[in-house]
Amino acid sequence: MQVAGQGWTPEKVIGELQMLYQDAREAGAFAPAKDILTLLGRHVGILRDERHTKTEVSHSFELLLDKAKDITPEALQLNGSQGLPVLNSQEKDT
Repeated sequence: MQVAGQGWTPEKVIGELQMLYQDAREAGAFAPAKDILTLLGRHVGILRDERHTKTEVSHSFELLLDKAKDITPEALQLNGSQGLPVLNSQEKDT
């Protein structure tokens, strides 16, 4: 697989990242070296992309909400009077 005629292959990209990692470490640029190492770790499956995990958790929570039952109380009526509204705790009557 090559990228748009530029001669880039997955192997070439990994090789370049490995060289950049070594150069960054030798130069004492540890933050960029850590970022490169993270990319390489994800590529080989050692490190997981946390953004994907958070998406799955969020999706599971949405599925749970779909199954939830609405327990909002009905309007109150006192001795034949008109119904009094029951405000949601998050709503303000202004």
